Amino acid sequence: MSEFYLRTESIKQADILGLSVVNEADRKILNALKSNEPCLLEGSRGTGKSFLMRVAELELEDESPLCQDRSRLN
Repeated sequence: MSEFYLRTESIKQADILGLSVVNEADRKILNALKSNEPCLLEGSRGTGKSFLMRVAELELEDESPLCQDRSRLN
């Protein structure tokens, strides 16, 4: 049985991408979050704002040559 999480903050960083299911609307939001332009992400509680932020964070880390070896950063 899979685990149920009440809060995104409870999910391990290593599990975020495996749990994400990104649709076309989510991809537009993720691209906006990763852009150099300011972006305001708003919505009701429980709509996935924090989760999308964490997915964007991981995608940026994967795309950045400075973050390719995460073990050096710890």
